[in-house]
Amino acid sequence: MIRVLYDEDDPQVADIVQLCFQRLGNGAGLQVVDSGRRCLEAMAGGGFDVLLLDLNMPDLDGLQVLGELTARRDPTPVVMVSGQGQHELAVRALRAGALDYVSKPVSFRTLAGKIPLWRDRAAES
Repeated sequence: MIRVLYDEDDPQVADIVQLCFQRLGNGAGLQVVDSGRRCLEAMAGGGFDVLLLDLNMPDLDGLQVLGELTARRDPTPVVMVSGQGQHELAVRALRAGALDYVSKPVSFRTLAGKIPLWRDRAAES
């Protein structure tokens, strides 16, 4: 089973994502946290194959979390997920080390289908 951590501060979006993952039954286990600090705590425990990271969080934003994970040399692939589809933000996230950038609203079927690809692409590099 692929273990996915999703850092999402909007409880409604988090509930929808969890429900979609359950219904898709794609073999991915999803854990949701609601802040940058909780994300870093969960990542310190290890064991995740992919991190889906919201850009706008109430305490540490996604770029700050990504910077901390990079400093820790955490090998987990990070995919930024944001409601801000601005090109400049996507470029900043990719330059900061994100494997990919996905704009909301996102098809959760597509997202769930890409998770194994992201994990495999990260393992190859």
